[in-house]
Amino acid sequence: DVDVVLTDVVMPQMSGPVLAAELRALRPALPVVLMTAYGADLLADAELAMYQAKSQGRHALCYFDRDADIRKRLSLEEDLRHALERKQLWLAYQPQIDLQSGKVVGAEALIRWTHDKRGIIPPNEFIPIAESSDLIIAIGDWIVEEICNQSREWQDMGLPKLQLGFNVSGVQFRRGNLHEHVMERLQHSG
Repeated sequence: DVDVVLTDVVMPQMSGPVLAAELRALRPALPVVLMTAYGADLLADAELAMYQAKSQGRHALCYFDRDADIRKRLSLEEDLRHALERKQLWLAYQPQIDLQSGKVVGAEALIRWTHDKRGIIPPNEFIPIAESSDLIIAIGDWIVEEICNQSREWQDMGLPKLQLGFNVSGVQFRRGNLHEHVMERLQHSG
C-alpha cells in the first residue's frame, strides 16, 4: 500500500498535508497534472484539469497532459481539413416559430460534424480549431453555399420562403467580402 500525500491542497476544511485517501470523504473534484510544464504553465494546466474534473462531478479525477492535448488538437485539425471533402460536416436547422401564429418563419443553420471514427464532435471542440487555422474560411463558404442550396430546394418543394440565419466567425467578417459572397451564392442558387 502506498499513501499519496498532497501538500498543497487548498480546502477550507483542511489545513496542512492531506492523505489522498482522506479526500474521498470530502468528495472533491481533483485535478492531476503531469509534470511537463513549470511555473505559470503548470498552474494553467492544473486549472484546466480542475475545471474538467469539476465538470465531471463528484469523485472525478482528471489528468492533464499538455502533450496529449496538443496531439489531440493536431489530429482533430488534420481530420477537419478532410471533413468537407468526406461530407462529414452537415447543417442542422433550428426552427424559429412565430409565437402568435405557431408557424415556422425561419431557421438557424447550425454546423455539425460526424467523424467517421470518433462519432459526433461538438462544435465547441472543432470551431476554435477552425478559427485558429485557415479552415474557417472554407467551412464558412461551404455553410453559405449549403444554406442557399437548401433554401432553393425547399422553395422547389413548394414550401414558403424562410429567413435562414447562420453564425459568422470574426475571421469571415475581417475578410471583408462576406456580403458579396452571400449575394453571389444567392444569385447562383436562384
